[in-house]
Amino acid sequence: MPLLIGGTGFYMNAVLNNYEFTDLEEKTYDVDVGMAREYLKKNYPDTYNAIDIENHRRVINAYNYVMNEKKSVTTNNNGDTVLDCYNPFLIVLNTDREVLYNRINKRVESMFEEGLEQEVRGIIDEYGIELQALGAIGYKEMIPYLNGNVSKEDTIAAISQNSRRYAKTSVNMV
Repeated sequence: MPLLIGGTGFYMNAVLNNYEFTDLEEKTYDVDVGMAREYLKKNYPDTYNAIDIENHRRVINAYNYVMNEKKSVTTNNNGDTVLDCYNPFLIVLNTDREVLYNRINKRVESMFEEGLEQEVRGIIDEYGIELQALGAIGYKEMIPYLNGNVSKEDTIAAISQNSRRYAKTSVNMV
């Protein structure tokens, strides 16, 4: 009996629905985002409609995918599912949403107290502002704060809100 323990909702769906993860041979990150967006809209409208077209990284990734795989990202699921061979029994650990959100809020406050600002400054100093990891929740909200554009309170609120959104999405994917 196969066991799969742990993971996000996306990970569980990927396993249960047999998503194909490809290693793109050619990456064209230097392509113009506007051109990539138009190409997707004209040639792969289902991909265009399925992605956040305002997120440049996702547009470029989708463009790279369709150029290399010659198919839409929406066909990533090859049609076979684990359900064809197994009858999975899912156990999802969940908690009351209010309890979860309070834990997230407290965790974000403690991240600041434990040196999040210094951590992000150090990463930027060593690797630069364009580092992809700085797009992660908790880091991306720090950039406007470090530039003096938003207050510490607004930054904490933004990190908390985005973390809550991510938690909700993870639970809803299962």
